[in-house]
Amino acid sequence: PFDGDDEEALRTALLDPDRPAPSLAALRPDLPPALVQLVASCLEKSRARRYSSASALVATLQRLAGDQAANELPSWSASGPSVPYPVMSP
Repeated sequence: PFDGDDEEALRTALLDPDRPAPSLAALRPDLPPALVQLVASCLEKSRARRYSSASALVATLQRLAGDQAANELPSWSASGPSVPYPVMSP
């Protein structure tokens, strides 16, 4: 999610612990705040601020799915986004 004029600028942005990832809310204001926070936690550079395990992340996702916030998810959330994401070749 970082921009850079060249590979070195991008690497610097990725490795700078004081530069957070861009806010998902700015890109997708229609998303529930709880989901935006979940994604922000996943993108944290500090290991201590990210989920400690995949199970903890899944537990949060399941809790969100049961919350009122789940009713606010976009209609594509059950089947995936309507805009295809590029697939990277190995």
